Amino acid sequence: MLAASLSAALACADDGSPADPDESERGTETNEAATDSETGEPPPADLPDTPTPNPDYPHLFVRAEHKPIVLERIEREPYASVLAALHARVDKAPAQRPDAEVWHLDTELHNAQIVRGAAFFAWLFDDPDYAEIARARLDAFQADLDTGPLTDSNIRLLHITYAYADAIDLLLGAGYLDEAEAEPYIEEFIALCEQIHEVFVVQDIARLLYLTPSQNNHPIRTALAMAYIANAYPERTEGAAWRDWSLSELDYLLGPKGHYMSEGGAVSEGPDYHQFGFSASYVFFLAMAVSGNEGLSATRDCINRNDADPWGDHGCVQGEAFTFTSAFEHPPYLRGLDWQLALRMPSGHWPPYEDGRLRYFPGAALETGRSGEGGEYLWAWLDADELSMTRGLETIAHHLVHVDDSVPAHEPAFESRFFDAGGVAVLRSGWDRDARWLLFLAEHGDVRKTLHDHVDSLSFQVAAYGEYLLIDPGYYKPSPLDNARTADSWAHNLVLIDGRTAPDKGLLEDFGDADAFMGATHDGEALDYAEGSQSYQDTLVERAVVMVDERYFVVADALSTSAVAAREHRFRVSGWAGYDAGGSFELASTGARWERSLAGVELYLASTAPGLSLEEPAFVEGEAPHVHEITSGHGHHAVLDGVIDALAPGFLAVVAPYRVAAAPGELEAPLSVAALDLGPGVAAWRVAGPDFVDLVMSREADVPGPFLLPDDRLLSTDARLVVWRMEGEAFVLLSRGSVLEVDAVTVVDGGDIDGITVVEG
Repeated sequence: MLAASLSAALACADDGSPADPDESERGTETNEAATDSETGEPPPADLPDTPTPNPDYPHLFVRAEHKPIVLERIEREPYASVLAALHARVDKAPAQRPDAEVWHLDTELHNAQIVRGAAFFAWLFDDPDYAEIARARLDAFQADLDTGPLTDSNIRLLHITYAYADAIDLLLGAGYLDEAEAEPYIEEFIALCEQIHEVFVVQDIARLLYLTPSQNNHPIRTALAMAYIANAYPERTEGAAWRDWSLSELDYLLGPKGHYMSEGGAVSEGPDYHQFGFSASYVFFLAMAVSGNEGLSATRDCINRNDADPWGDHGCVQGEAFTFTSAFEHPPYLRGLDWQLALRMPSGHWPPYEDGRLRYFPGAALETGRSGEGGEYLWAWLDADELSMTRGLETIAHHLVHVDDSVPAHEPAFESRFFDAGGVAVLRSGWDRDARWLLFLAEHGDVRKTLHDHVDSLSFQVAAYGEYLLIDPGYYKPSPLDNARTADSWAHNLVLIDGRTAPDKGLLEDFGDADAFMGATHDGEALDYAEGSQSYQDTLVERAVVMVDERYFVVADALSTSAVAAREHRFRVSGWAGYDAGGSFELASTGARWERSLAGVELYLASTAPGLSLEEPAFVEGEAPHVHEITSGHGHHAVLDGVIDALAPGFLAVVAPYRVAAAPGELEAPLSVAALDLGPGVAAWRVAGPDFVDLVMSREADVPGPFLLPDDRLLSTDARLVVWRMEGEAFVLLSRGSVLEVDAVTVVDGGDIDGITVVEG
């Protein structure tokens, strides 16, 4: 019974707050009327008439030499907009606790927004009024964490410790606080760290509920709340148990044995939760660099190590002395930025897969100031519709200091990218808002063994011409006592066998799912390709995705099974139109069309087996596959199922996006796609645009050919999948084939019978 209660509670606790665009905004309306001195505000601070700046401060996220740089910057964009955003935070009225004797997290989060910004303005502008605001917040703060409700507070406490440590640092540097006056404030935050450690780490019930089963942003953010104070006051905190635990935790989880981040940078929690943790960890390591702390001594604390798969190889030695060093020195950490950038959608958002929603990624542009490089991260930040600076941690002042616009902003040098260990492939035509973009997943090992994983390997999503079109359903979690309703296979764009793919997701370490593996990939001029495979329901499913001439996509599925009887197979696709998603949806005899205001997509579906029917599955409000939560609040969208009862049917889809405003005959207008009857065991499409005609064909292995084309030519091939430009600038792709001949004229010979062969030009 206790285990079940813990499981249910963790499902609630690990919700983690990404539903909020900025979780630090929670409660900003709390008791706004109760903000004057009659409600318990401390008296104004006794500030010096002539402040004397202390040359040793500030030393956390900013130093004295940054001041003239920032003052010069704020007269131009983007810094003027960043400054305005910081003013909007600082100029809020402070909040009061509903009950002065009870810790109230939302009140403290609200006031933490004010204190750092006010202290920053006091330091930057030599402004005593802002110094008084910051001192008032410092005087009002009480470290009495154990007097109030604590659910999920462990992942938010870093907003408080970071902000107040920065405020003390800035006021010391500005001369509005001397070291003797700072002493009681510092003691208060050291006491808060002791309380965090006692409540969430030492006490078994909280640790086993919030930290041990997750091994993700929960322990990372809990540790960061204390580690920031350890870095701010390294001599004062030497030997503290909370310091040892926090540094041990970060050293493990962000290191090579933590199973959190792959060598290539892909993060097990997916992009949304990585963002939730990244900005906070980056700012901590930035503070280590600014303060000159090359390493912090600690003693290994193994209390939160989990022996379950995949973490059982942790090798933690209790009591072992070690030196904690910055993750900036460990390549996979910063490779996470490259992985995030590769995922970026044409809209500037990051895609909503795993437990995730559409987000803008904050923090990466700070690399320009730290390393003098990262112009691609600066471009990604500036190109978005908003300057993201609050996801996971409010970093507005940091962007004034550490975003360096002397580093030229530029689009990334790559387009399509493949992360084999991370199980992600991205096919894209470019970095403009109209780019065609497809994300394909095939995850195995650590990357899928996480509380926030979905049963979604071999799924795909598509954006084009300014719209998100074929979607992942995101993160709809109406019950805090269960997984998201969008977590299991039937919510995703997959081939379902008797209604599902891999095992359903369970609670805690019952990850469900099954390993999937990325296969051959190709990044070419006219053809980009990725393939993945996964075994489920006694069937090996091999899916290939192709971007053809940066104009349309092909999705091809080949199945082989040990089953002996026919079963129901559903090729399922969700699009962001229909119902309350807006736009329109139309089911057709050959597929379906989803259309939004700027763009639409036509999906044409065929099978190598007879009897394919097209339908929309039964709609149940609030349930998969129609429900989604991609932005704020959940909604419903239209779904296409291609249904066939067969032993191991192959599927072949042409995914053809178009621009709504394009005139007939323009390249971006709807393509002409027609089914070809090339005989049993073959699925084929003729795809035509203004200046090309393509053949897209898949065949069962036991179908020898040759195949009579509509123009009476004979085509011979042993390939499983063929993409061939029959008219226009020539190219061809063969998967699992060595030869392609047309009327006995060789087009391809000597291809890779076990892989892919691509000929371009």
